[in-house]
Amino acid sequence: MEPLLTEKRVISALLPYRKRSDGRYEYYLQKRTETARINPGLFGMFGGHAEDAETPEETLFREISEELAYTPRRHRYLSRYEFGKFIFHVFIEEVDETFESKVEVHEGDFGTFMTLEETKASDKMSPRLPVVLPDIEDMLTT
Repeated sequence: MEPLLTEKRVISALLPYRKRSDGRYEYYLQKRTETARINPGLFGMFGGHAEDAETPEETLFREISEELAYTPRRHRYLSRYEFGKFIFHVFIEEVDETFESKVEVHEGDFGTFMTLEETKASDKMSPRLPVVLPDIEDMLTT
């Protein structure tokens, strides 16, 4: 019998975003591989689990460096979310139209920008995105 989890796993994630010329926001999402252990084949956030005594921000920098070969420069803390066995610390960063040329996706199949409407119309979204993305939209539009 496997031991019960007594602590939640702490994850830090980054959602780069940019404003389109039509005024809508779009978010840079990771397309996970079909063989991924968690959410295979779905779109989700770039990021990962804390190691040892890392702070959420230290985890963010390490994970984004590993997954995107990118260092967040103007990131902001959005919120803390609890999903089952996980605690997510979500950071956001406004990026420009050159963002994709500044990153190298090292984890997942690829990264792509999607609007909130596009994510709602897709059946390939991580179950966490419908909770997080509206919070960002609310913050950005108020």
